[in-house]
Amino acid sequence: MLRRIAFAGAVVATAVALMAGTAEAVPGSNYYSPAQAGYAATTGNVSYVGAHITLPNASAFARELGTLEFGVELWNNSTVVDLGVVACTDNTCKPGGKPEGRYYWPVFRVYSKKTGTLICSAALRNCPDSWPTHWAHTAFRPGTSLDITLSYISQDALLDASIAFNTTAIDYDTFALGSVAFSQARIAAEFGSTPFAPAPFNAPARAIKLGTFFEPPGPPYEAELAVYNGHSSCLGGSWFTRHTLLLTKSGTGTHVRSRPGGLSGAGGCDFSVFLEPA
Repeated sequence: MLRRIAFAGAVVATAVALMAGTAEAVPGSNYYSPAQAGYAATTGNVSYVGAHITLPNASAFARELGTLEFGVELWNNSTVVDLGVVACTDNTCKPGGKPEGRYYWPVFRVYSKKTGTLICSAALRNCPDSWPTHWAHTAFRPGTSLDITLSYISQDALLDASIAFNTTAIDYDTFALGSVAFSQARIAAEFGSTPFAPAPFNAPARAIKLGTFFEPPGPPYEAELAVYNGHSSCLGGSWFTRHTLLLTKSGTGTHVRSRPGGLSGAGGCDFSVFLEPA
């Protein structure tokens, strides 16, 4: 996408060489969450995380879920930055309602990792720097393919949040985050009201695919992750520790409700997220 190519051009331009014949990432322990399913990558000084998603019809999951978000996140010891698009499955935003076709809308939120409380959000317009008024009025139809990216520019202490459509960044905003260091990136589906809140859930009778994160076939290939020492790759890279992120009832290692599938595509860029039966 245009914004992705523009960000730290020298770093992202190395993706082709790094992804060719890349080794498997160092396996890490599973991460458990009451709200998310996907993959996490841990390493030092994460500067970029991004992924494509073709939005499914959220109403197809009305029995099981109330809301569905696809997005990316950057984490450190104190802060979680969440960027994505979210839809309700019906007009109640609770599981078990009557299926109703819903648009997705963009969300940008910053949370305290220690308390799980919201620090600021684009919708509330209480984050530093000005956010465009059209942010709250932008919506995406099911079937739309989006490129969702977070880029932290350490020398300027700025965070760029971009949601791009048809190679044009329609929401590109700069957030004055201050001087920080991120040690974790996530690409995931989210089912709760925050990355920490338990998600209301009705188990399906069989496994259901929700959607697929992907990178378009290249060349040129694009990276899902980057750090400031020059490494960039997709989740199949070998310079970080990859963790499978599982949605469970209590955020512990039991009662898995949603999980990612295995990695596929060039460089291990692609994976789907599934709801699990009881």
